[in-house]
Amino acid sequence: MPVRSRRSHSRSPAPARALREACAEVFGGWITLATDQFIEAGIDPDRAHELAIALIAALEGAFVLSRALRSTGPVEIAGAITADAVRAALDD
Repeated sequence: MPVRSRRSHSRSPAPARALREACAEVFGGWITLATDQFIEAGIDPDRAHELAIALIAALEGAFVLSRALRSTGPVEIAGAITADAVRAALDD
C-alpha cells in the first residue's frame, strides 16, 4: 500500500514549485553556457555536457561543504578535480 502524505493534495505547493523552476532555469543556463564553452574549446558535445554538469554539481556541493566546515578546502579540491577533468577532455 502506498504511503500517503498528510498534506492535502488540494493545496498547491506553488512557492516550492516556483523555487524549483527558478533554480532549474538558473542551473540550466549555467549548464548551457559551460557546455557551449567546452564545445568551443574542442570538446565533444556529449562530453562537454557531462563536464558542465559535473563542474556545476561539484562546485555547488563544495560551496555547501565549505560553508558548513568553515573551510575553503572543499572548493579548492572540487576546482582542482574538475580542472583535471577538463584538461583530460581537451587532450582527447
